[in-house]
Amino acid sequence: MTKGYDSLDFRVRKSLMYRKSTHCLSVLTLNLHYVQSPDERVTASLKDKRLTGRTLVAYKDTISSVEVVAKKIFEEHEYKVIEGLVIDKFFRQFFLTKSRNFQKRNSKGKLLPRILRVGKSENLLIKDFLRNCVTEMDLRRLLRFYGEIDATISQGGAPDLFVYSPKKESWFFVEIKSISDSIGATQWNWIAVMQKNLPRRTLLLRILPRSGQLHEYGL
Repeated sequence: MTKGYDSLDFRVRKSLMYRKSTHCLSVLTLNLHYVQSPDERVTASLKDKRLTGRTLVAYKDTISSVEVVAKKIFEEHEYKVIEGLVIDKFFRQFFLTKSRNFQKRNSKGKLLPRILRVGKSENLLIKDFLRNCVTEMDLRRLLRFYGEIDATISQGGAPDLFVYSPKKESWFFVEIKSISDSIGATQWNWIAVMQKNLPRRTLLLRILPRSGQLHEYGL
């Protein structure tokens, strides 16, 4: 079986456990510069309407939302990244369809070769993930997971990122939070189902201000 978030090898300031109800999440905390002053780079970034009203952070030559910066960081460390919209739409549709099909057939034997032979129009990243980073056990757990998601959660709540690395033989979901964010009820429902079916595959990434900025946020 492939690895989960324990494959992460880049340095962080601290690693801790985040507890809520009966769920236990592993948390990665990164301290970056929160952008407040409207300098030229920020003005240029805000031309992207999707960033209006969002928390902006600076990372190397990038000023953007915490989700965009997190994506860049994972890509720098040889992970391929699938973003939340694809997770919520294509991932869910793909694995749910396969889950229903194989449940109806009561399939035995290996499922992965059969799944890879179908779905020519599927998202290319999903195909790449299946071909290069999934074992038979991984696949069966994903199918079982999405089957339960379909039965318990109508829509929304999907994590922000799905990251995988064939080189590290690793894949996991990432929920990203800035200092002003908290995990909502629907997100906790997703997390509960993930922790049950996909152990060590859910990481909470908290991007917080650097220590010199903490007083600006009333901490």
